[in-house]
Amino acid sequence: MSDGSYNIYNAVYAMAHSLHEMLLQQVDVQPVKNGKGPVLSPWQ
Repeated sequence: MSDGSYNIYNAVYAMAHSLHEMLLQQVDVQPVKNGKGPVLSPWQ
């Protein structure tokens, strides 16, 4: 793998990891409604 390809791979990986962490934090801070926990989709 060339240096340019490796750098692009690392940048995309870092962005995906950051987005994933942001989404996980949104699930953690969702308010509880009617005494129920957050609604999670099957892919979460």
